[in-house]
Amino acid sequence: MITNKGGGNLTNQTKNGSVSDKASYKQGPRLANGPDFSPPAKPPSIKKHTQPAAPAFSAEHIKKLREVLNLTQVGLANKIGTTRVTISRWENGKTRPLPIFLRLMGALLDSGMS
Repeated sequence: MITNKGGGNLTNQTKNGSVSDKASYKQGPRLANGPDFSPPAKPPSIKKHTQPAAPAFSAEHIKKLREVLNLTQVGLANKIGTTRVTISRWENGKTRPLPIFLRLMGALLDSGMS
């Protein structure tokens, strides 16, 4: 039961006689043309952007490629825009080249063989 104690504050008296300051409201029937309060539908799944597959990597292939092109580590590094230390790490299998560097080396091989 909701009562007004004269000061304008609404209090709620429960069945067991305790009083709270919160008014209770019963949820009425949903109207046919009323707003829909159902949770929104899940958005469609979004595929993450992926790069095209890079050519297969092998540390031995990097060294063989460099030797076929008759280049030093410094020479290959200068042609593809990286450092000698990076080329050494690729050839020793400590790190892997990014796909862009594999493509650049492939382009060097294509132009060097023709």
